[in-house]
Amino acid sequence: ITPTPYAILPPHSIATMRAQSIQLRNNNERFEQSWSEKIDNITGKVTRFDKEGVYACEPDGRDYDTAPDLILYLSVMLQTLPDLLNGESESAAVDGNGDGYGLSASSFNAKLAVTCAGG
Repeated sequence: ITPTPYAILPPHSIATMRAQSIQLRNNNERFEQSWSEKIDNITGKVTRFDKEGVYACEPDGRDYDTAPDLILYLSVMLQTLPDLLNGESESAAVDGNGDGYGLSASSFNAKLAVTCAGG
């Protein structure tokens, strides 16, 4: 349980989304091996590597029947967070035009990850 001073959502909302996340995890078709890329600073060569014991899912509209509260929460956060962060950080403008961090709601996505023993 999230300690009260750090709570963003009420405990019942967190519990609901956690249960829905578990339901998504139990659907073996939605989570896959998580991976990252490493870029060599000299050659620019990109190397993909799997993250051992880590499985990920990018929830989307297909998951609404399984996780409606989670999908709605992620949708609202992904649509509002970039503008909020950009507005709070005018001094961090990447191009001097007042866009803050330059975050875009159109290029954000969400990922759920599960780490298994040994991951």
